Amino acid sequence: MLKGRVKGVYLRGNTYWFAKQVNGRRSFVSLETDDYVAAVQRAREIRDAPELQPAQSFRAEVERFLKHKYETNRYSKMSAESKRSCLNLFAD
Repeated sequence: MLKGRVKGVYLRGNTYWFAKQVNGRRSFVSLETDDYVAAVQRAREIRDAPELQPAQSFRAEVERFLKHKYETNRYSKMSAESKRSCLNLFAD
């Protein structure tokens, strides 16, 4: 049995979550369980596993950026199109 609480593991609703910090940025990961012992095990696996970011092309990043701006109502469809053409000049 575990003694005390593990830092970063907390219950939100009926699901345990893990709060982690990488390069000064805090992120939250659902541990997808309502069992504390299983949550602690998964949190340790996440903490100990290296986080690799897949490489994406500049065009893919442009598309992701424009999609975010459009979905958060910061760009209209036409604004996103004009920004896309300008940003894609840097990808060539």
